[in-house]
Amino acid sequence: MVTVIIGFTGQGKSTLAYKVAQRSDTRVIIDPRNQFNSTSDIVSGPSGLYELLDTRYEVIVKPGRGFDVTETFDQVSGVIAEWIEDNPTEKISIIADESRLLGLDSKTVSLNFDWIVRSAREGSPINVIITCHRPVDVNTNIRAIANRLVFFRVMLPNDLDSIESQCGPEVTVQVNKLLDRQFVVWNNSRQQWRKEIDPSGWYIRIAEVPTVGYVEHIPE
Repeated sequence: MVTVIIGFTGQGKSTLAYKVAQRSDTRVIIDPRNQFNSTSDIVSGPSGLYELLDTRYEVIVKPGRGFDVTETFDQVSGVIAEWIEDNPTEKISIIADESRLLGLDSKTVSLNFDWIVRSAREGSPINVIITCHRPVDVNTNIRAIANRLVFFRVMLPNDLDSIESQCGPEVTVQVNKLLDRQFVVWNNSRQQWRKEIDPSGWYIRIAEVPTVGYVEHIPE
């Protein structure tokens, strides 16, 4: 499944992404802004990642200073794609946090990541979660094939127009009315939406997210 989570800073995008990722036994968090600290298994690039995926539940990729983030993202995605091919039945979640920093707003998205996204069909063991501030921060082709779009509060006219063109006027009205830490889920597969207004079941500060035991109700 592919989920794209959109909204302003501080609304809980990364926390919600992590919660969704908890569905999988193996997790990779690509963290260009250094927000996640839920495991001590941290790498700065592709080196050693494949071996960690074989032996650890969760790995964080934090590109170091001086690294080309988009190039590192492509290389890391290549390792993940190789691991997926070698382990086709294993459940894995990939969080691509802050999509614009990873080049996912570009027309020329990482080919390795594109392969992962197109392999993450609904019902497959691959779970891709992408976070961003605005719809334009994610390539239109990715948004078009995403199974779920999650909208926190969005107010810029161009962004609302983008939401309306894909999800319709009713969803756009609901998104424009959202309060802090409320969100609308658009099921792209069924062309249906629903609203989540109570953050108590999922929101905590991302720095306080524990490594284990954080599996509660996860919005579908």
